[in-house]
Amino acid sequence: MNGYAVTIRALLVLLSFVTFHWSALAGQWTDETGRSVQLDNPPQRIVSLVPSVTETLFALGAQSRIVGVTDYCDYPAEARQKNQIGAYADPNLEAIVAARPDLVFASAEMNRPAFVERIERMGIAVYVINPRSLDEVVAMVRSIAHLIDEPSAGRALADAMQERIDAVQARAQERTHPKTLFTIMTSPLIVAGPGTLSDDLLRMAGGVNVVEAGPSRYPGWGVEGLLAVDPAVIVATPHTQDGSDKALEYFARWPQLQAVQQGRLVSIHSDLVHRAGPRLVDGLEALHDALHPREEE
Repeated sequence: MNGYAVTIRALLVLLSFVTFHWSALAGQWTDETGRSVQLDNPPQRIVSLVPSVTETLFALGAQSRIVGVTDYCDYPAEARQKNQIGAYADPNLEAIVAARPDLVFASAEMNRPAFVERIERMGIAVYVINPRSLDEVVAMVRSIAHLIDEPSAGRALADAMQERIDAVQARAQERTHPKTLFTIMTSPLIVAGPGTLSDDLLRMAGGVNVVEAGPSRYPGWGVEGLLAVDPAVIVATPHTQDGSDKALEYFARWPQLQAVQQGRLVSIHSDLVHRAGPRLVDGLEALHDALHPREEE
């Protein structure tokens, strides 16, 4: 990450704690990638290309303003009833324009800059999110709330999240810190390295990431790498119960792993640890409890 990006992230986190009247910032918004976003009035018609943002908008009580979501925007259940504008990885530009939004939320991880530019050329404002830590997720909640002119709801939601985060960190400080492998998928085996949201969750929950820094934040691993690090805990993050069973069966093929021998294969639903929204705190709590099962009072 370059110095400019670090400065932008630090500034956004700082500004998230400052309360402004909406009109004081009208037309002067900066998104999480440092882009300038022109928005002269609070948005009333919002398209969300990001499942975590959709969840956040519902949590802020702004669901009536949502006029478009992706096929992955499935929480809460009411989100499924919203107008579908295409796949998460491949949203439909025509459907977005047809929804007549005054603001589109996009993701730096999933939506290419060229696609964002195409939306902007249609005269539609686009705000890009890019949180890579839990602190940045809380700051994102505050920023979204200010952007849609719901600062009180945003402050209440973000404060509640932060209180639970602080409680987990306080408990984690008193626990042992097991060497942990945080996996993204098992076929092929993809793991979370430093500089990822998963790594930040693991650290806050009281674990030590066995994946070292390298060219990719989400490297692919072979069996040799897995056996070499021999983690004390292995965390699988499937989308379904069937996926959970298969992930645990995958690692059970190597009984020499200490995580297998000691029954420390853990499964946490991917939405709780990969979606950068309010439920991420649920994932943090579940991860902490999984890392320290015998130490809980």
